[in-house]
Amino acid sequence: MVTQAMTHRPVNTNSHRCSSTFRAVKLGHVQCLQNFTVSQLSEVDGNGQSILHLAARLGDVEITKFVINNVPCLLDVQNNFSETPLLTAVGYGHQKLVEHMLDGSLKDCLRRALHSDINGTTCLMASVAQRNNDLALWLLRRFGKPLASQFNACKMLPLHVAAANGNIEFIRIVTKYDSYMVNFKDQFGCTPIIYAAQSGCLSSLRYMVEKLRCDVWCASSKGQTVLHIAALCGHAHIAKWLICRAGTEAMMHQTLHQANAVHCAAFAGHLPVLQVFLEPWSRKKRRHLLMLSDARGNTPLHLAAIGNHIEVVQYLLDNGANPRLLNGSGQSAEHIAHIRNCFALAQMICNHSCKRNKRVKSAKSCTDISHPLTLDGNIATGSFSAPQSIPLRTAIAFPVKYFETETYARPRSVPKLQYEEVHMNTVSQYKLNNESTQTNADLLLDKVKIIDDGWLGEATAAVEEIDKILVNEIEV
Repeated sequence: MVTQAMTHRPVNTNSHRCSSTFRAVKLGHVQCLQNFTVSQLSEVDGNGQSILHLAARLGDVEITKFVINNVPCLLDVQNNFSETPLLTAVGYGHQKLVEHMLDGSLKDCLRRALHSDINGTTCLMASVAQRNNDLALWLLRRFGKPLASQFNACKMLPLHVAAANGNIEFIRIVTKYDSYMVNFKDQFGCTPIIYAAQSGCLSSLRYMVEKLRCDVWCASSKGQTVLHIAALCGHAHIAKWLICRAGTEAMMHQTLHQANAVHCAAFAGHLPVLQVFLEPWSRKKRRHLLMLSDARGNTPLHLAAIGNHIEVVQYLLDNGANPRLLNGSGQSAEHIAHIRNCFALAQMICNHSCKRNKRVKSAKSCTDISHPLTLDGNIATGSFSAPQSIPLRTAIAFPVKYFETETYARPRSVPKLQYEEVHMNTVSQYKLNNESTQTNADLLLDKVKIIDDGWLGEATAAVEEIDKILVNEIEV
């Protein structure tokens, strides 16, 4: 931020005099300030701010020098928010004023630099938060590690703030003073790389992981890792880099609420992140992954329905998510959509369930293809059934040999039948293999035995002849 000096108006001291010190500072009348006593110059307003606070906010270098030279005690005056003029100057980005306020003995200047407001914000923390690298690096060179290691009320270091802003330049310099601060946890158990993942700055994340060797899988107080944060914030490029570095098993890590990275991405409704997570898996493993539930029994489909993320729900259904699964409250994804008045989403889930039921109902097993005939010789129509009555003249197909293939399995309810060859034309073995798994109706022209009255008569005569032979043998 470029510092702009306040333009001072010319004042005739014989005819003009400002009524108060604050009016003189606001108008930039240094000559008027010379007419006030030290006690008057030390007064503060209702917010506890002195004239030096006002000069720091306006960026008036000349008045700041005058006040510091005449009333140096104002450098340590705090307003109602425990802000000193130094913090005010840093907040407004007036680097020249900061340099004047910190021009003195190192001990006193370090004490002023380490002072923090009610939130624990120091001058270095404020400059990093303002993305003012020129001022931040000047403070870092001036005071070094003692100032860089000062954390705020949430135990956040300036490094945490720089990582949240993606300030790779400050990260490289501040970690030279202390490289161990990359694993420092704040009040929420978050390390700087978690804030880098939250901001979506892959370069900062990679630098701290690859150069500074920070713990990439260090979890927060809620059990969330960097991958969980990337999934919640929708940074697919960071999620992809983490998966490539640690493998697909990294997404199986659970938080304290038993939620994995897929749950987080589905809950936040980030479709690109879900695609990164599910693409490496086979369809079977995808279905298994989408069946995993958190501590409340919610699957990724439930969580996507809670947020009314229609595209995410459609993607999950297309990849094998089961809409019939119930959570811990006994609710399905469709039920959740109805409760939240997301009727379009509920209708989409219902339509998908109906299509799935139709596909299952219309599907036929492989045994229906490999066994086109019923036990009584009739053409099968989808199930094995016995006729009400068997006529005298019935055409029954007797297969010469049962050819069993690896593709089609025999139904357990049908026993394996053995028949002798009755009539068979010269057919090659290759043709028999094809006909054993035929899907067309058999015209019953070959390998067919006709049962009629003539056949029954011949059979009776053969039996009578056998009886005569047996009787003669017994008599002999």
